[in-house]
Amino acid sequence: MDEKFQQASALLYLGADPGRLDIFPEAPAIYQTSSYTMEDLNELYAKYDDGGYTYSRLSNPNRSELAAAITYLEKGEKSLVFSSGMGAISVAILTAVKAGGHVLANSKLYGETTTLLSEILNEYGIEATFVDFNDETALREAIRPNTRLFYTEILSNPLTSVVDIDMVVGIARGASALVAVDNTFTSPFLISPLEHGADIVVNSVTKLLNGHFDVTAGVMTVRDMALFARAEKLITLFGSTLDPNSAWLALRGLRTAPLRIAKQNENAKALAAALERHPKVAEVFHPSLQFHPQHALAQKLLTKDHYGALLSFAIEDSARSMALMDRFLHHLEMVKYANTLGGYRTTLSHPCSASHHDIPDEMRRKVCIHPGVMRVSCGLEDTGDLIGVFCRALDRL
Repeated sequence: MDEKFQQASALLYLGADPGRLDIFPEAPAIYQTSSYTMEDLNELYAKYDDGGYTYSRLSNPNRSELAAAITYLEKGEKSLVFSSGMGAISVAILTAVKAGGHVLANSKLYGETTTLLSEILNEYGIEATFVDFNDETALREAIRPNTRLFYTEILSNPLTSVVDIDMVVGIARGASALVAVDNTFTSPFLISPLEHGADIVVNSVTKLLNGHFDVTAGVMTVRDMALFARAEKLITLFGSTLDPNSAWLALRGLRTAPLRIAKQNENAKALAAALERHPKVAEVFHPSLQFHPQHALAQKLLTKDHYGALLSFAIEDSARSMALMDRFLHHLEMVKYANTLGGYRTTLSHPCSASHHDIPDEMRRKVCIHPGVMRVSCGLEDTGDLIGVFCRALDRL
């Protein structure tokens, strides 16, 4: 720094330009910056033209790296990274549907997605009809002339209903509508919805993809660059982009996702079988079980012998259900209650008190969710240990 400048001024600029670094770090750098300097206006306009980095709300290298990895996994054309899964879901819907449009939504959706469609977007002229996507006749009958989007998950939370995405895409194409799939509870390691004809895929990176309980993030992947252009405009104007440090952490978590998710699926399958045999369990919901209504469909659609890390079980549906669930939680060793899923530790959640808390009881019961249901997200524990703590807690009820 030139000595003609005072110390206070020089201090602002020292260390900002390290020059050409002849180093090759094993882990990518974190670009913790809000903006990027330019030599002149020519460089600025060149970056506008080629998508270079100018301002971090618009783009950031850490988000770009994470987006590229998930685009590869989802077999798409391009992805956008959001500050939460709900950010991705909101932009996905608004990318496909404008005021006056109609959404056909699976009645078995994440609770907050249901709230967004039923209580918020209708205020802006977007209508939604909720239909069981396992009922082909009802799905066809619910189509309207202004239906623009079919929205579903492949594996529902919490009761693990499996959707025939090939059937849904076929019906949507006949109606000239787009298909958006929330792939959070399956992940691209179990299925790639874009390969089945879906137009938009969203994932809550918070869950299985990151897997370490330390990031809240979402991602939207498309195979049509026209959809990407509209979504990119929306995320820029809504300001729901992910910060660089969280993007770096999410990419770090993604590196081990194939190994983690395989073990989580293995544990879920084994725990579901053990709970099915326990005399104090009334019902178990996991597609690996032979009696599950979509067991054959899950075998057809999902990666071989993987049925999801998520399962649910019911003790009983009665006036004492809440008290029983509390007693179960107090008896349970090692495993803790947490309103999240997909991490390296097993967690439990009570849908009526968490994901579906804001959904009216009548609407919950239509999809078989009642106070006696508990959801389990399986982690990486020793399989025998995991089965043991659940069975001992149930034995003490």
